[in-house]
Amino acid sequence: SKRRDRTKGKSIEPIVRISSQAKRPEPSQKIEPTMVKDSGIDFELKDEASIDDDNSSFGSIDDEESITSQSSRDELKEIQRLMRKETKGVSVWRMVVLVAMLIISVVATVATHRFLEEEEKSDFEGAYEQYATTIIESSSFNARFIQDSYQTFGDYITSYALDEGLDWPYVTVPNFWKHGENVRLQTSSIATALFPEVAPEQLQSWNNYSSYNKDWLGEVPLVPFIFNYTEDGSISNEVGPGPYRPFWQTSPLPIAPIVNLDAYHRLPEASVAGELGQALFGPLQSSSGMARFFPQSDDAATSYEGEPYSTYFQPIFNVFDDADGTPPPSKKQVAILSGAIRVGIYFNNLLPQGVEGINVVMDACEQYFTWEIQGSQAVFLGQDDQHDSKYEKYRFESTFGNYDDTQRVQDAGACVFTVNVYPTQTLEDEYRTATPAIATALVAVVFAFMIASFFAYDAYQRRRSEKVMANAARSNAVVTSLFPDMFRDKILGNESSTDEGSTKMKKKTYYASDNRRIQDFLKTGDDDGEAVGGHHKKPMADLFLETTVIFADVVGFTAWSSVREPSQVFTLLESLYAKFDEIAKRNRIFKVETVGDCYVAVSGLPQPRQDHAILMARFAHAIRIAANRLMKNLEVTLGPDTGDLQIRIGLHSGPVTAGVLRGERARFQLFGDTMNTTARLESTGQANKIHISKETAEALIAQNKQHWVVKRSDAVEIKGKGTVETYWLNVKPGAHGSVGTAASQERPDISADGDLKKERLIDWQVDVFTNLLKQIVSLREAKNSKSPKRNSSTDSLETTTKAVSVDNSKHFALEAGKTCLDEVKEIIELPEFDARAARKQQNPEDVVLSSEVLSQLRDYISCIAHMYRENAFHNFEHACHVSMSVKKLLSRIVAPDIEEDESHIKEKAAAAAHDHTYGITSDPLTQFAVVFSALIHDVDHVGVPNTQLAEENPSLAATFHEKSVAEQNSIVLSLDLLMDGCYSALQNTICESKEEKARFRQLVFQTVLATDIADKDLKTLRNARWENAFSTEAVEEDPRASVNRKATIVIEHLIQASDVSHTMQHWHVYRRWNEAFFRECYKAHEDGRAEKHPVDFWYQGEIGFFDFYIIPLAKKLKECGVFGKSSDEYLNYAMQNRKEWEERGQEVVAEMLEAIQTGSSHVEDAVGDLAETEPFEEEPV
Repeated sequence: SKRRDRTKGKSIEPIVRISSQAKRPEPSQKIEPTMVKDSGIDFELKDEASIDDDNSSFGSIDDEESITSQSSRDELKEIQRLMRKETKGVSVWRMVVLVAMLIISVVATVATHRFLEEEEKSDFEGAYEQYATTIIESSSFNARFIQDSYQTFGDYITSYALDEGLDWPYVTVPNFWKHGENVRLQTSSIATALFPEVAPEQLQSWNNYSSYNKDWLGEVPLVPFIFNYTEDGSISNEVGPGPYRPFWQTSPLPIAPIVNLDAYHRLPEASVAGELGQALFGPLQSSSGMARFFPQSDDAATSYEGEPYSTYFQPIFNVFDDADGTPPPSKKQVAILSGAIRVGIYFNNLLPQGVEGINVVMDACEQYFTWEIQGSQAVFLGQDDQHDSKYEKYRFESTFGNYDDTQRVQDAGACVFTVNVYPTQTLEDEYRTATPAIATALVAVVFAFMIASFFAYDAYQRRRSEKVMANAARSNAVVTSLFPDMFRDKILGNESSTDEGSTKMKKKTYYASDNRRIQDFLKTGDDDGEAVGGHHKKPMADLFLETTVIFADVVGFTAWSSVREPSQVFTLLESLYAKFDEIAKRNRIFKVETVGDCYVAVSGLPQPRQDHAILMARFAHAIRIAANRLMKNLEVTLGPDTGDLQIRIGLHSGPVTAGVLRGERARFQLFGDTMNTTARLESTGQANKIHISKETAEALIAQNKQHWVVKRSDAVEIKGKGTVETYWLNVKPGAHGSVGTAASQERPDISADGDLKKERLIDWQVDVFTNLLKQIVSLREAKNSKSPKRNSSTDSLETTTKAVSVDNSKHFALEAGKTCLDEVKEIIELPEFDARAARKQQNPEDVVLSSEVLSQLRDYISCIAHMYRENAFHNFEHACHVSMSVKKLLSRIVAPDIEEDESHIKEKAAAAAHDHTYGITSDPLTQFAVVFSALIHDVDHVGVPNTQLAEENPSLAATFHEKSVAEQNSIVLSLDLLMDGCYSALQNTICESKEEKARFRQLVFQTVLATDIADKDLKTLRNARWENAFSTEAVEEDPRASVNRKATIVIEHLIQASDVSHTMQHWHVYRRWNEAFFRECYKAHEDGRAEKHPVDFWYQGEIGFFDFYIIPLAKKLKECGVFGKSSDEYLNYAMQNRKEWEERGQEVVAEMLEAIQTGSSHVEDAVGDLAETEPFEEEPV
């Protein structure tokens, strides 16, 4: 009764139910927990109105202490609520103090950091200003020093001419090279030269003068006239009408003809200098051209390579100015003294060692050159302005050179250099330290300690308050035990009223909110529902009245997956489901789940829709077409029979219960009869068809889609519903009309195109052999290379093809008088493990085969495919099935685990795999040969056994000595084709050396002949080899021979198991190929090529085949120990198929005979409706 009061009238209450066999305790008797168990008492949920007062004492089985404990907890919560209310003001001030402390701490730390950063910035700016001033002043001093040095030299030349009374231009300064050398050393010039001014009328006399006064040149040849160089570098005396300015005296002495070279038009700045009467700096340019005429110096300052240089022009006059500085009327320019000066030299030794990170940018009339000062050295960075733009405000600028009137110089067309100085990040970093960060961190730590102390104090106060509340709760419990609830509330002043209006509103919106919660969960995965009982949230579930559910299942998937690798199975499902998901998202279909190969989806929820049936019909039609196309495309990579897979679809419309089933892995689930009915419709449908219920059909008809609906002619039995009327869905554009019937709208009788299927199988074989060839090439390159680095795989392959091209017929052809059987050996020699190649081998996927090899490979496989006869069993499709089994077994070969911490993990893993698999996994040529043998092993098979073939073709039998005639014929035909000259590139890619060709030939012979299980001699040889290798009494032999013997056994058993792999695969796969072989034998009997009718021996023959060949072979696969889980898989399937055949075999034989006689097949038809491939149509709703 106490609990009833607290729940305020909730309708469900846990009570105690007493079984009829238990003795009812007295009302006053206390029930102990053990008494509940022994008395047969259990719990049941009942409506509270049905509980009478006499049984109310059984409302709980807890003892008084637990009741008190629960009551104390409830009261504690109530007191906590009251305390929070009373201390609300304190909490507000607590938050204010905390926020204030946080703000103060942030402001203090930021201010500290900013102040210290500004201090460092100030130090940086002060130091940079000092350095920049030094650079500007020093560069200006250097420029003036250059001008003074050349001015002094020029004055000496003028004085010499005046003292000697010489007329210009006929002046030769004695020891010019020595005077020039002094100037060069002082100014760090590369070269110095004198250019006299020669008037046109003085040309001939000058030529004579220069020839007569050439002794100063020493051994250097002189051109005895003023000349120019032509474009081709030859000397020409065509110098124009003049005036002229020839090279005359130079320092150092030239090493090539340059004296008398006219420089009048080459040095226009010289004329400007004469006009201004002032020395000038010429444009900056490369000094590399001067190396042609002057000797190279070891001195970096006078080197011709590297930094740019400027030509300095000092005008020479015939007389000096008067003492008062007035130029005499006769003063004129008679020569130019020039020097090539490396400008960057003058930025050296300006700053002390250790000062780095200052950029100097020289602006030479819109040409910019940048140097970086690194201590005492100036490093030329290159042309263009390379300073950091963020330091533009720190620029220091100065003119390089001492000009009386800079503007006058610029107006005359001369270039005035400007030196710009900037700091760099390197210099700034020198003044950036960790001090601001450290100081800021210390301030932050101090404030953090203060805040932590505040929290500690607050926590202490909270704990103190909790103790007070606990004491109050205990006190309140005493009050509760003494007074009813209503009085307790009055005493404590905690009365509350219930807002009945809000309660009603809550109940009213309860169910409406469920659908919204479901929608939110499907979008976000979150559930914000309110708690039930204080422990769990209210379940999210709702009823959706109008929905359409789809089940789509892949027909034959189980059988198909039984012959595939796990990765291939998931490749198919992921590709298929990804396509379905894409279509579903585009067409507003909600995917529910995937169960195995069954895809489940629904329309009409979470948002209800009136057109749910139309949406789902279009979706079903779209995924059917998409699945057909996808299966055909995947056959190239997933192998035979993939293109024959189709989906079977079932649709039903009706109500579903939808909700989130919570737990460790919450899932959205649908429940109800609609789900069960949809599953039955799918399972009773047909491949490549859409099976719909009457309810779905009626929904489509109501939406004017009656032309989509075709009534199924036969009745369908559905579990739990009996015989029901169902329909086929055929979504395609058409006029509105009545509902069709199966008779009026039958599916067109269109079968899969055999040629297209063969082309897809050829594409798959090409893909398989391409990957194997890449492995061969990858290992070969690793063996042949001296280093792991290699060139393009294509180039490597083409080179190999040309280098080793030999006559392959010498290696593949049989010797005269011998057969393939004569080549069979007890042991095949496989190559030893090459650790170096395993370590250097590249990923085979990175190998790129040439287009020539790929073209020849495709052509060869196409020829092999067309060399197979159109037999029911021994055909190209069966060869592909055998190839797929071989590939699967090769991929399943296992090796022992390798510890991860071992060095050279790749090499050790390869070595372990080599030893464990007897060398098969480490030799891609062996794997290629085995798959190749599977491809060709039944080429030109005539559909009868060897005994009948020998009778029909005695000449062929005689050629092969009456043994293994069909197998040897296949080998010879296939290798003869491969030896054709049109496949030379393919041949040499498969086998590069004679040894490889011999081994490949031996492997093919041995492997193909292993498929002849009827030859007694071969069988005896194989049994003896097995006994020697794996029996407990095996003879001891050389370890190498023992490994090769086991490898030979593994290869032979691998091809034998693959040849009859259908017997060790899923029952449907076995049935398919068993019926194909039965048809082949039946045709041989009907054609008079077989004495016995297959019906007479087929049942018992299969049992014997299982008992004496298939099951022992599967056991040997397991005993080999190299095939891992596949050996268990093959043996289990063989045992299951044998048991199934024993039970149903006779019935199956009768069905196969009936199928042949009626022209049908009892094997599930994999050919679907390929005609209905219209594009998906989005019709307006």
